[in-house]
Amino acid sequence: PGVTLDREDDAMNDLMDTLGGHPLAMRVVLPRLANRSPEALQETVEQNLDDLDSVGNEALDQLYSTLELATEVLDDGLRELLIPLYLHERFVDVSMIEEMAEEAGSTLSRDRIDQGLQTLVDVGLLQNARGDVYSIHPVLTGYLRSREHVQKLANRAEEWTRAFVRLMAAYANHFAQKTLHEQHRFTDYHESNVVQAIRIARQNEWMERERYLVKLLATSALKRRLHDVAERRYERWLENHRRLENESGVAGAYHQLGIVAQEQRKFDEAENW
Repeated sequence: PGVTLDREDDAMNDLMDTLGGHPLAMRVVLPRLANRSPEALQETVEQNLDDLDSVGNEALDQLYSTLELATEVLDDGLRELLIPLYLHERFVDVSMIEEMAEEAGSTLSRDRIDQGLQTLVDVGLLQNARGDVYSIHPVLTGYLRSREHVQKLANRAEEWTRAFVRLMAAYANHFAQKTLHEQHRFTDYHESNVVQAIRIARQNEWMERERYLVKLLATSALKRRLHDVAERRYERWLENHRRLENESGVAGAYHQLGIVAQEQRKFDEAENW
């Protein structure tokens, strides 16, 4: 992006070798030549690499070490944004981050959230997908999840996590009642986030939240006639209601499992359910 390189400079060539020709690494690191020397950047990347908890892949370790520089573009007040980005998978919705921030007790305003996300767009880690929705570069997700300290960037990490799961559960419960076309408005972007929220809910035994999340995935699979997937998800829903000792929920799960069998013309199995 408008960077001119001196290819006769040995320090510059050493830096380029370290970046390994990766486009994202170059996009993140090279603009910093405006106020840092190649030697200084090389030293920073190597120090980041030394500090990194290795993921067992040399090329990926080197790429992650450059992302420390990418997150430096966020000022101290905006680095908190890395927490909800850590929690999301594939896509993130600005409006939903705003809701989560309020629930988590964060001082981040909509203007500041927009500012932080645009900064990450500028370095190639986010891309606008539609309206308020941004796609997350998978290498950013991998980097954030390889660095456990990112969760501790703010003392509200736990509050952000609770807000993320609660909000995903609320949206899941809302869209589970909708037609397939209406469901797609949410699941096209957030199905991976629902799966991520289920994983967190199970780890923390937030069963009330989990049942709404699982229900959306089950109803979505049934409406798409993915019967094997629907059956597995309704079985998980059944297990969840049993643990909650929710008799009406158990009965509802039996009924839905019967519907799955009926649609496959497995009438004896349907009748048993």
